[in-house]
Amino acid sequence: MIRKIDLVITLFNKEKYITRAINSALSQGKYEFNKIIIVNDGSTDLSKKIIEDQFKNNLKIEIINIKNSGVSVARNLGVKHSSAKYVGFLDADDELDKEYLFEINRLIEKFPECNIFSTTHQNIFDDKKDYNKILPPNKDNLKSSSNPIKEFVLNLNIICSSGVCILKKEIDRFPFPKKILIGEDIYVWLKLFSVNKLAWSNRPLINIYKNALDRTQNERFNEIPYYLKKKKIIKKI
Repeated sequence: MIRKIDLVITLFNKEKYITRAINSALSQGKYEFNKIIIVNDGSTDLSKKIIEDQFKNNLKIEIINIKNSGVSVARNLGVKHSSAKYVGFLDADDELDKEYLFEINRLIEKFPECNIFSTTHQNIFDDKKDYNKILPPNKDNLKSSSNPIKEFVLNLNIICSSGVCILKKEIDRFPFPKKILIGEDIYVWLKLFSVNKLAWSNRPLINIYKNALDRTQNERFNEIPYYLKKKKIIKKI
């Protein structure tokens, strides 16, 4: 069964990487995304020109240009423009393996009671990928939990802002908080985890590039993560 999954790519000044991110979404194997929604959050480099020159006529891609409002506003707007049952997310400087969408569909089929799906990821430095980490698909790769907060605390690698796929009606319930510098994504995951089950694959099919410029965690390490300011979340953990 083919499931409608949209992908939201948020973009701010990633002219060196955005083509790689988009092409990874377009180059999925057995399945393809219903729509790829690129939200350009007021980029001041050549990002806007690159995506419009290369992808404006691609019917799979919707490009939305807004003034700089922050990643949360951009993600929420992308979700609003989605018409699919599920919505996935990808940062503009990261990349999906060609088998990513195949694995997400396996998870949805095996664990229909879950509303949040992901694969693990590998951190990449100096553009060196470890293909030996990518295991062949089998049933032992697929896991689920009715207590995803516990699983997340024990293994932060099972979900991140790139590659997570969520039932749209659930992300509509818990939008990303605005005007937050760091930790807004983890806050949303924890809110979702408090009322939803999680399914994930141990296959690292999301490539997180740590050498990319302007990564939030490198710029704002002095900011207190948003989720640590919420006492109810900490109590739940």
